[in-house]
Amino acid sequence: MKGFDAIKAGATELAGKFSGEKGKLFEAALALIQRMPGGVSGLATQFRANGLGDIASKLKGGGPAPSMSAAQVAQGFGNDNITALAKSAGLDPKVVPEQLAGILPTVIKQLSSLTATAGAR
Repeated sequence: MKGFDAIKAGATELAGKFSGEKGKLFEAALALIQRMPGGVSGLATQFRANGLGDIASKLKGGGPAPSMSAAQVAQGFGNDNITALAKSAGLDPKVVPEQLAGILPTVIKQLSSLTATAGAR
């Protein structure tokens, strides 16, 4: 399986772990992070630019994915991305940061792992 195909297959498997609103939000967040230049590294760059350098370092560090508060998620992603995620997932933008805070560490950990695995092939 080629790199991107491995990432896509692994992401599809991971999406099955979340159901309902969280599943839709997972898919929207995954798509958003994949569109960022650099993927998870791009997300880390955005968090750093939005004043969350400590979290950004943990995102890029390859260690355990950091846990984040809803306020940190909202600050790191920014209003435009939160609104876009809400629209894609069919959610109220007010609930997105809290729900995303609950799933984002898992999404980042798995996406980083899938990217590393695909790159090793």
